[in-house]
Amino acid sequence: MKNRTTLFAITLLLSFTTFVQAQNNQTIKTEKRQATEFKFLRSIQLEDCKKNEKIIITIAKHTKEFKLMIETSVSSGKLIIEIYDSNDKRQGNFSVGNQLGFENSEHAQGWINKSLIAPEAGEWTVKITPTNAKGIVLINTLTLL
Repeated sequence: MKNRTTLFAITLLLSFTTFVQAQNNQTIKTEKRQATEFKFLRSIQLEDCKKNEKIIITIAKHTKEFKLMIETSVSSGKLIIEIYDSNDKRQGNFSVGNQLGFENSEHAQGWINKSLIAPEAGEWTVKITPTNAKGIVLINTLTLL
């Protein structure tokens, strides 16, 4: 009888341990499927602009994914966009501008998209360098926590 009681207690303990482990695994799987998404859109209108600007974008701790999408549209002049990470290392750049004379109508557009999985927390910088630029800059961010 004592052996049966011991065997029953060991079986019960193993069953409980297996149940707790299964619950823990289920919790981990559920946490991996959950995310909070933040979107932000900044629209910058340029009117014969010559002044350089900096936009600071903060990436929070525990960010699972971060996307930065920049779209520009220029009807006159030139525009340079540069992206710098939190260590001040350039992560991308492009320029967009008109090449035709004033007697012709020209509209130039440019895009850059940056996607990061589990990025380092910190402040990223978007530098905008216009040369007599008239147009618009759209900076769109998507953060997954």
